[in-house]
Amino acid sequence: MELTNSAQDRLRILLAAGVPKRREGGVAAVIYNLGRELERRGHAVTYIFQEDLIDSKEVSSRFTELVFAIRLNRYILKNRGKFSIVNLHAPSGIAYGLRRRLWGGVDLPPYVMTLHGLEERRVHAMSREVKKGRAWSFSWKNRLWHRFYHFPRFRWAIRTADGAHAYCREVWSTLQLQYNLDGDRVSYIPNGVEERFFIRRDYTTKQYLRLLYAGTWLDQRGIFYIRDALGRLAGKIPGLRMTFAGGGVAAEEIISFLGTEIAKRIEIHKVVTADRM
Repeated sequence: MELTNSAQDRLRILLAAGVPKRREGGVAAVIYNLGRELERRGHAVTYIFQEDLIDSKEVSSRFTELVFAIRLNRYILKNRGKFSIVNLHAPSGIAYGLRRRLWGGVDLPPYVMTLHGLEERRVHAMSREVKKGRAWSFSWKNRLWHRFYHFPRFRWAIRTADGAHAYCREVWSTLQLQYNLDGDRVSYIPNGVEERFFIRRDYTTKQYLRLLYAGTWLDQRGIFYIRDALGRLAGKIPGLRMTFAGGGVAAEEIISFLGTEIAKRIEIHKVVTADRM
């Protein structure tokens, strides 16, 4: 969809995802950045996140996303005249998509689905990692939960969308080949990088090697490989230091996983605010 600056083409856009609204979260950060650029082009943006529709104390964490999707559908129906278009990040659009598919949606805003990654890819990768002993959250119960709960939500959130937006080419291709979203209904728009992250640096041969891991501390993030690599490099590179930023877990958990020999070479920041990243 080409966005212009003329008054008649200004859109009233709802951006929604069933994730916490803090900017330090991956999905939330992407949505805020997307919204900022849309606003720069003259469009009006409304954000809806998990806390806007759900009290975490009233809903089990297992079903938070599903409950959010149901309440998001109600919110859109109640405010149907407020938006030109709704951009719902999968699987948050399943309830609204099904509502439009089953009961019609002539008077409802069109639904554009955004997919950040493939559940199929994650299961494909983790099923191999668990055989190597490199996964702690992919037991047979987890697999059944994915097959009968996660997969259906994502699939119907995709299949009921009017259009789609993908951040990587693999997702873009899969939406066309597997979900039958023709090329005119799905766009590949990669994430950009803010100017503040381009920092001028001068490198000298005397500097110690410093590495950074910025992300959630999860087995699916490749942390087993990081541990192996650090173990090998520690004895070869004097002064090697690695910083773990924004993992969201206690430092003791990371240290216990990496081992005491590596621990003396690492620095841990459980949370890093968006403006300091």
